[in-house]
Amino acid sequence: MRGWLTKVGIMKFAGGHVLRDARFFFIALILVEAFVGGVSSLVRTISQGAIPAF
Repeated sequence: MRGWLTKVGIMKFAGGHVLRDARFFFIALILVEAFVGGVSSLVRTISQGAIPAF
C-alpha cells in the first residue's frame, strides 16, 4: 500500500517526469511489498496463526 501511495503522491505533486526517472525504484518498492506480504501469509499459514499479521 505504501508503494502505491508514494507513487500517487509523486505523480500528483512532482509530475510524470520525476516518476519516469524513478520508475525502477517504484517497481521494486511495489514488488518487495507484495513479496513481504506473501511471505507473511505463508508463515502465518505454516504456524497456524501464531505470528501476528502486519
